[in-house]
This record gives sequence, structure tokens and C-alpha cells, in this order.
Amino acid sequence: MQISDLNSHRIGVLGFGQEGQAVLSYLKKHGLTATVFDEKDGSFDSISDCTLLFRSPGVWLNHPKILEAENGVTIITSQTKWFFEHCPAKIIGITGTKGKGTTSSLIYDTLKAAGKSAYLTGNIGKLQPLEFLDDLSENDLVVYELSSFQLQDLTQSPRIGVCLMVTSDHLNHHNDLGEYHTAKAAITNFQTEQDIAIYNIDYETSNKIGLLGKAQKFAISAKHKPTQGAYISGEKVQLSSSNAELVMDFSNRKLRGAHNLENIAASSLVCSVLGINPKIIAKTADDFNGLEHRLQFLGTFSDVSFYNDSISTVPETTMAAVKAFTEPIHLILGGSNKGLTYDQLVQDLSNVDNLTSITLLGETGKTIKEIFEKQTLNQSSKKIPLFGPYTDFKLAISEIKSRAKAGDVVLLSPASASFDMFKNYAERGNEFTKLAKAN
Repeated sequence: MQISDLNSHRIGVLGFGQEGQAVLSYLKKHGLTATVFDEKDGSFDSISDCTLLFRSPGVWLNHPKILEAENGVTIITSQTKWFFEHCPAKIIGITGTKGKGTTSSLIYDTLKAAGKSAYLTGNIGKLQPLEFLDDLSENDLVVYELSSFQLQDLTQSPRIGVCLMVTSDHLNHHNDLGEYHTAKAAITNFQTEQDIAIYNIDYETSNKIGLLGKAQKFAISAKHKPTQGAYISGEKVQLSSSNAELVMDFSNRKLRGAHNLENIAASSLVCSVLGINPKIIAKTADDFNGLEHRLQFLGTFSDVSFYNDSISTVPETTMAAVKAFTEPIHLILGGSNKGLTYDQLVQDLSNVDNLTSITLLGETGKTIKEIFEKQTLNQSSKKIPLFGPYTDFKLAISEIKSRAKAGDVVLLSPASASFDMFKNYAERGNEFTKLAKAN
């Protein structure tokens, strides 16, 4: 179906966030009109009147009204699906529970440093794909960060599909973990022999997803040296293929944490298979400061270092952030509930020697405190001082600052969503940044 074919359709746009607005602008550019439907005002009742619907990622694919429309004569598409079907350029798609924004941005920066014509789009939200679709040629490269919501209705995979660590997330949006993992699988599932799959074999689900499809396979691991892919050893990444081997040293990188070295390895592998000069790959990775709210260094105030990792909304990424430090840590943990469990996180945190205190927030803070209190620790285990749970974020940060000593680290890495106190993780991170810098 081409854009001209839409003249014969009654078009609807489901949701009017960034993606919905971009779809409407794209349609208007091509002389088309559409009806915008917002679930909040109850207008979904009439979506079956449309013959084609663009679904925004925040709208559940299996919404009863969408299924009802689909069972009739209505075609369901999305900005991502339409873009994939009509993009003449090579798409580099990146997904994972966490790390996809960092990896996507690093790939994009490296391509630009190498003088390539590249675009960064998708879940990262800075530039919507339909804003530049009409300008693309087959010589361009599109770096597309893909969430499960964007992937789940695709019937086409990217030419280069990257699957980082996949664990559990968004269980408040997907029916269950199986549906979440199935959505992620589109990153490789429809690839052909001409495509490339890059995936982290140290995570069971990522490995399964990487093996789907017919693409050439490139594995990433810190445990086993793959025949073709990237092997992480210390601060070095060894890139191997059927005809070449290259060792890259990232000892001077600015990004903290072993998990970020996995992201660097994925980016390096993508750029390497695209033929980018290794010196450009290494320099761009070393100079990369990271993204806002992703283990972002805010500065040192009164000799205490503050790190904003507000985007960590699952236990696995919080533990990865904690492991990035050897200094004494004051961890800020908790927020709103999105159906996750915290027993393993509590057990893991109990064995972190440099964890000086934990400040708990909100609903999950209460849950985490109860788990800590119920857990029977070995006599050799360290009992970590717990504070809260707080419902006043400003008070919580103020009291942490009064406890922290010179050389300590204050780390916001909540392992929880933010919706009990904030609009989103970014607002939470921005408020933390402001309070960290305040006198």
C-alpha cells in the first residue's frame, strides 16, 4: 500500500502523543485527513467507522476496540510499521529491556563521526521517522530505537537487528512476560539471509530472539568467546568475524558500568560490520558521555558525587548501576508499582559491600522495606541502614545530603516506575538533578 492508496480510506489516529502528532502531520503533508481518537475521552467506541487506523505505541495492540475493528474491515498499522514498509534506507534496529537508547545514540554518533548520512529515531523520541521518510534514499542509514510497543505489530525486521539484554518490563502494558518477549522477537524474526542479527548470548531470552530468522549471526558475550561477534574481557572488546579479528581497549571510556561496556560492544559490532574505521569507533565510544537519566553524572557537590539513573525502572538495571561503583553508595530506590518482584534485588543488594544506605520511596519502597525486614541475613552479611519510605521526594534528598560524606556517591536508580510522584522518569530525574545541585 502506497501513500496515494490512502485517499480511498477513512483514516484514524489512535493516541495523540509524539507519534500520533507525527502521523497526522505526515498525512496532512500528503493532502490526507484523519480523525484523532483519544482513549481518555471515550472516543474509541467509534474507531470501527475507520477503514485504516494508525496505532500509537501507548495504545495496547490487543485493546478490545482495536480487535473489534480488525475483525471487521479496518486495517491496523502504526508509524513504525508504515516506516518499515516504505523506507528505502538500511534500518539498524535496536531493542532490549535497557540500554537501547545508549546503544542507538552511540551508533548514530559513530556513523556521523565517520561522515555517514544517518538519522536517529524511534523510541528515543527526538525525531519522528515520518518527519524524514520522504527525504530518504538507499544510501542513508536509519538508527531506530525500538520498544516492545513499536515492535509488536511488525511483520518486517530491520536489516541489522540488535537485541541487547531482555528481562522483564512493561508488565503493566503486556498481558504477561511471554507477550513482552514475543513483541521483542520481531527485531530478528523476519530477517533474511542478507540481514545481520547482533545479540547478547549471556541473557537467555536475548539468545533465543537472536537465533530467530535467517540472518547472519553475531553474538556478544562476556562469558564465552563467540566464533563471530564480540567478546568482552575486562575493558577490552575483541571483535571477530570469519575473516578478521580486532581488539579494542575502552579503558578510557566515560560511561560507567559493565552493562555500558555491553552497549559499547554492540555499537562497535554494528559499526564494524558497516565498515567504519576502528579508530573512529574507539574514539567516539571513549568520548561518549551517555544520555540523560541513564547513569548520568551530575557533578560533585560538597565532595559528594551524584548520579541520575532515573530510567532504571527494573531491578536488573538498578543492580547494574550499583555494580558500576566502588565508592560508598547511598542508593535511592522505589516508586510506583508496575507488577515487578523485588526479592532477588533485596538479596543481591544485601551482598553489596559498599552500599552505605538505602532511601526508599513510594509504594514499592514499602514493599522493598518489608522484604528486607523479613529476610534472614547471615551473621556475616552487612545490615544496610534503610530510610523511609518517603512520599516527599525533596525531603528524602535533603536527608541523604545531610548523611553523605566526602567521597560518597548518591545514586538515584529506583527499580520502579515514577508515576506515584512524577509524570515520568524524566521529570523524576530532572527534579533529582535540581535538588542535587541545590545548596
